Amino acid sequence: MHEFMRDNWNVISDIAHFAAEIAIGAWLYLSRKNDRTQWRIEALQSHVDQRLDEQSRRLAQVETDVRHAPTHDDLGKIYDRINTVGGDVREMKGVLESAAKTVDRLQSYLLEHDRKGS
Repeated sequence: MHEFMRDNWNVISDIAHFAAEIAIGAWLYLSRKNDRTQWRIEALQSHVDQRLDEQSRRLAQVETDVRHAPTHDDLGKIYDRINTVGGDVREMKGVLESAAKTVDRLQSYLLEHDRKGS
């Protein structure tokens, strides 16, 4: 009977040893799978961080540009100034047209008197 118990203990020991190896193997498999998943997550996080940094930089640039852009009031002042300059140009055009007519008349007069005097 003593030998029967020893054989049972050897079988039980072998079964326990086998179960322990399976458990360690499963733990290593899941651990490595977890490591690969963690590596993928870290790579993705790095990519996302880079994209966010780029977007933050671009947003800061847009905010700076917007701060220096003319306001609605500024554009209104520019529009008023353009209208004023346009009115001044129309006045100058009228004066120049009048001066051009006077020069044409003087030229015609001088050409007629030059012919008569010859």
